[in-house]
Amino acid sequence: MLWCNWQHVAFWSRRVGVRAPEAQQNIYCMIIIKKNEKDSIDRMLKRYKQKIKRTKQVKAIRDRKQYTKPSEVKRLQMQKAIYVQKLRDDEQKNSF
Repeated sequence: MLWCNWQHVAFWSRRVGVRAPEAQQNIYCMIIIKKNEKDSIDRMLKRYKQKIKRTKQVKAIRDRKQYTKPSEVKRLQMQKAIYVQKLRDDEQKNSF
């Protein structure tokens, strides 16, 4: 079971226009792994690591280590979009 507080709600609140209170915007997601009777510690750790990868928490923590300006974020997003578009164009040219 995965529980997320205001960070998860922030995604859906953009559509509605509701914002989380300032004090609760920096609350991080909490991962909960339920133990079955047959599960060993190794299996539990494997499931935990898989959930960490799926929720991209490690990437989020590394991104928050340093402040990135909004203009830099937009610039990086644009560079990534250009790169992806170039890959798709090259793939279409090679498919014909």
